[in-house]
Amino acid sequence: MIFLATSLLYISFACYAFGILSAFCFSLWPTRAILFGYTFATIGSVTGLAAAILFLREPQSQRLELFTAFRFTNAGFEILIDPLAAFFLLIICLGGSLVSIYAIGYSQDYIKQGKNVSLLVAGYNFFFITMLAVVLANNAFMFLVAWELMSLVSYFLVSFEHEKKEVRKAGVIYIVTTHFGTAFITASFLLLFLAAGQNLSFDAFRAGTGAGFSDAARNAVFLLALIGFGTKAGLMPMHFWLPRAHPVAPSHVSALMSGVMIKTAIYGLVRISFDLLGGRTVGAGTSSMVTVGADAGRVLPPSWWGILLLIVGLVSALLGVLYALVEVDLKKLLAFSSIENMGIICLGLGVALIFYSLPLPNAPALTVLALFAAFFHLLNHTVFKSLLFMGAGAVLHATHTRNLEQLGGLIKSMKWTALFFLAGCLAISALPPFNGFISEWLTFQALLGLVSYGPELWHKVIGLLTLGGLSLTGALAATTFIKAFGTGFLAQPRSQAAVHAHEVSKTMRFGLGLAAALTALLGLGAAGVLALLKPALEQWTGAGSSQAVNPLWSLPSSNLANSGNTNVSGGAGNLNLLILLLPLVLIIVGWGIARLLGGKNRRAIDETWACGNTLKPSMEYNSISFIKPLRRVFQFVLLPFREVKITYRIEPYFVERIEYQSGIKSLLNSDTFRLARHFLSYLNTEIKVIQNGSVRLYLSYILVTLLILLVFTR
Repeated sequence: MIFLATSLLYISFACYAFGILSAFCFSLWPTRAILFGYTFATIGSVTGLAAAILFLREPQSQRLELFTAFRFTNAGFEILIDPLAAFFLLIICLGGSLVSIYAIGYSQDYIKQGKNVSLLVAGYNFFFITMLAVVLANNAFMFLVAWELMSLVSYFLVSFEHEKKEVRKAGVIYIVTTHFGTAFITASFLLLFLAAGQNLSFDAFRAGTGAGFSDAARNAVFLLALIGFGTKAGLMPMHFWLPRAHPVAPSHVSALMSGVMIKTAIYGLVRISFDLLGGRTVGAGTSSMVTVGADAGRVLPPSWWGILLLIVGLVSALLGVLYALVEVDLKKLLAFSSIENMGIICLGLGVALIFYSLPLPNAPALTVLALFAAFFHLLNHTVFKSLLFMGAGAVLHATHTRNLEQLGGLIKSMKWTALFFLAGCLAISALPPFNGFISEWLTFQALLGLVSYGPELWHKVIGLLTLGGLSLTGALAATTFIKAFGTGFLAQPRSQAAVHAHEVSKTMRFGLGLAAALTALLGLGAAGVLALLKPALEQWTGAGSSQAVNPLWSLPSSNLANSGNTNVSGGAGNLNLLILLLPLVLIIVGWGIARLLGGKNRRAIDETWACGNTLKPSMEYNSISFIKPLRRVFQFVLLPFREVKITYRIEPYFVERIEYQSGIKSLLNSDTFRLARHFLSYLNTEIKVIQNGSVRLYLSYILVTLLILLVFTR
């Protein structure tokens, strides 16, 4: 089975390479370039998905070296797959399988616009190669090369419609921000490089971060990694690139960036915090070591790492959903929602780190519960966010607008798109039986576990506060997507673009339908997901600890508090999925009985009575009016403004024109952040003097740098 999995993985890389080659070979025939390029991408994603599943199902595939080449000194290209890498391989290829089919139909519009689709298709395939290289790297040098290539390729994909000023500006902000994050990641690797005896291998990193690695250096690595990877993940306050870049990219690229690419940042954060900084030690004598139990000799991270992740996650979740709530641009709304969901994932990781840091008998079981909540939400977010971005792309394709104020009534002309988009809205709103409900429920259970089993009072307090914040986030998310679907697809069209909307092509509908079906299947088949993820969940907590979440959605019962007993078989706390499906079953049965007793359905369609008035689209609730009460409740965060300009024919009696404008001001546009931006701009202006165009000066810079490196590495 391992041989088959390895072969499928190599085939996956080959298919993406053939996709690049076919895009350039058919550059004069753009339709063929699209068909062959995205078909190869689909095949590569499906084979990679199969390989990931086989790796996760094979008990012996805990760690498999696949490839080592181009080694020089301590750098090189080493590909290694372990359960964590296999899970993120699954995430990448699952997203690719959904989006690549959809992209065949979506990209046809670019041919009509005279765009060079060959570059788009080639970049799309190369994007997958770089993402796979990131999660399979076993060497810091290869990781950073792949990470940088991933950032550059995604920049060119974001800037595909570069003739638009908005796109160029978003691209520049994205590439500058991602390099800012890369600098912090590089710094964290440099500290690990020194601890590993100047070796760039991840294996050396694990060996070098044992008892001899100081707490200050360990904390510095974690903080640098959190800033670096948090920037790519879009966590607040490093999020500002995300709501600018995602909306302007082609919609299938937006689906990949939001559904897949930002997950690589979570991979990096998990790899460093749980793996590279959680290496086994060879001796005792440090206060941060476990000295009893199955995990004897493991270096424990400090609890404040998890607390910091909880704070960052909660702020990102709450502010992300608030900005999504008031947004009228459909793709920008989804981008802010991605920030919210990255925050929810960080809540699960934060609780997992807290339990991972506690030398308790039941800590492995509780760690697995929190990790499964985070990992399952990662998987679910890949599916429903890809679905929603593809749905937004279908709306843009049919109406040529992303503005919710100019939509409405699309359910009449885009029935299938409306149905699939509704499934995505239900999933992201965490409503049963869709997949978003299960992962958010597990996150609640992990936080309840922190309240129940946290040994200190502050554990319980922060658990309760985070539970309240997550509850508020869930309610606001449901309101956000009621607004998105209601104002976009229901009522009457509010513009000519919406009136003339049409259903999208079959390939686009197929991609949408496949993702919509998965939102339900993952929710109903969560037990299978737990079985599949068992190796990844037990990678650092020990065999058998995943039994703590079997059945899935029961909070570990009082048995979990017993010393060493992590095998929880259920009890009164279990939540049966059949209960979740009972309302749906009752509705279907009731509808069948009504049809049977009432005979053939008879309908009379007439205009809605409105007290003699003629109904107009302008009378409908739009997205702004729908959320105005909440905008006023949260005005201390959203900072709404309203400007009224009155033009008089004869002042003050005869009014000729009234102009009304309202909006919100982001916290990043407040006076404090404005002063910080002005200060950074001033520093940049002063630093520019060292770049004066003199070749001799640049050569002297290189000489000084080489001397410093020689002294540093002697």
